[in-house]
Amino acid sequence: MAALLAALIGLAAGWLLARRFSRPGRDQVGPGRAQLLRWLDAAPSGWLVVDAADTVQLTNARAERLLQSPGAALMRQPPLERICAEPQLRELIQVARRRGRPQRLEWELGDQDLELFAHPGEEGWVAVVLQNRRSLEAQLEQQARWVGDVA
Repeated sequence: MAALLAALIGLAAGWLLARRFSRPGRDQVGPGRAQLLRWLDAAPSGWLVVDAADTVQLTNARAERLLQSPGAALMRQPPLERICAEPQLRELIQVARRRGRPQRLEWELGDQDLELFAHPGEEGWVAVVLQNRRSLEAQLEQQARWVGDVA
């Protein structure tokens, strides 16, 4: 699931970059922006896409809830620290950029146990996937019960 979500976020980030640097009148290939955003909004995980200046370009409602930042998507390109002032998120993004490979962080934010995955992209862009660890553990326990019941 995380790989699928990372691929969708990669598509969205690629779309943003392509739109930003494309020539007018050029034909668009693949799904449109609205479709990509609907797919990402329907994801069970939170996500946000941050540009090289640490400005949040895309996010979904699930990320807003997990980061305890309601209405973040309504702000027009807010700085990352406005969405979440905690330094751990910023550090995770910086490490992913510097190393050029995905990074993982287990993080407690308030009463939530979160798992974050930062996926670096081109030109300093980073996609972050946020998941509630308790929710994941509950899903794994339920799956184990179903497998036990079937056996």
